[in-house]
Amino acid sequence: MEFDKTVESMRKELAVCTQTRSSDDIPWSWVATTMARLLSEHSSGISRTVLLTELEAQWHQIAMGEVLQIETLRTVAPFFNRIIKPPQSTVFGLKIDSMQPIPGTGIWVWRVSGAPEPLDAGGAKNADGHQRKRRAETQMDAFVHQRYYPMIEAHEFSGFFTSARTMFATSLWMADRGGGSGGQPVHTLLPTTALAFELRIQDDPNLPKVLRPHTDEQLLHNVFGVRFAGGRFVRSSVPAFDADQLWCKIEFIGEPTSEWRNGRLTSYRCIEG
Repeated sequence: MEFDKTVESMRKELAVCTQTRSSDDIPWSWVATTMARLLSEHSSGISRTVLLTELEAQWHQIAMGEVLQIETLRTVAPFFNRIIKPPQSTVFGLKIDSMQPIPGTGIWVWRVSGAPEPLDAGGAKNADGHQRKRRAETQMDAFVHQRYYPMIEAHEFSGFFTSARTMFATSLWMADRGGGSGGQPVHTLLPTTALAFELRIQDDPNLPKVLRPHTDEQLLHNVFGVRFAGGRFVRSSVPAFDADQLWCKIEFIGEPTSEWRNGRLTSYRCIEG
C-alpha cells in the first residue's frame, strides 16, 4: 500500500516537473515499473529528489521519441508542454472548430483541435483510445494567414472554414498574443501557408461519422467543376477558377496505351484517384 501511495505522489510530482497537463497523461504502470527498476539498481538507497530526477529524464526521452516517431499528430496538446516542443517538421492533423475576427481588427483567427482519424486507422480500437480522444479535443487559437483571406471573403467558399474543415499543417510556431483574463497567456499558433485542406465525399468508406454531415459535393461542383461518380472524378460544370489546384491520391496507374489522334500516334496512361 505504501508503494502505491509513493507511485501516485511521484506521478503527480513528475507531471508538475514536466509541465504535463495532467498526471493521467503519465501511465501509472510506467511510473511503478521504472521506480521498481531504479530502486533495485540502487540497493543502498536513493533519495526522493534523485528518483524524481531520473523519472523526469526518462520521461522526457519517451515523450520526445513519441513526437519524432509518430507520422501525424492529431492534437495540439504538445504545444502546451513548455519543456518538449514538437519539431518544425511535425505534421499535425487539425480540425477548424470555429472562425472569427479579433474585434477592432481585420485579423481572422481559427479555433482548432485535433482532426479525427480515418476509420481505417483503427484509432477507436486502441487501448488508449479514450486518452487520445481527450487529447484531440484540446483546443487553441491559430492566426489565419492573409493568403486565405480571399477564400474567407469569396461567396464561392462560403462555409468552407466553418464546417469542421480538416487540414494537415506543418512548420507551426506558437506565441502568446496577450490579453488573457487576469494576465494569463493566450497561446496562439502563428500564421502559416504550410497547410493542405481535405475535401470530403459521402462515398468515402473511411470518413469518420462526425464529419459525414460536412461533405463537399456542392463545393466540388461549384468551384472545381467536378463530381465523384463510379469511383472517379468526372467533369460536371465549368470550374469557377482556372488557377486552383486539387490534390488527389493516386490509386491506380494503367498500362501504356497508344492511339492515333489528329494524324499522330499518341501514347498515354490512365490514372485513377
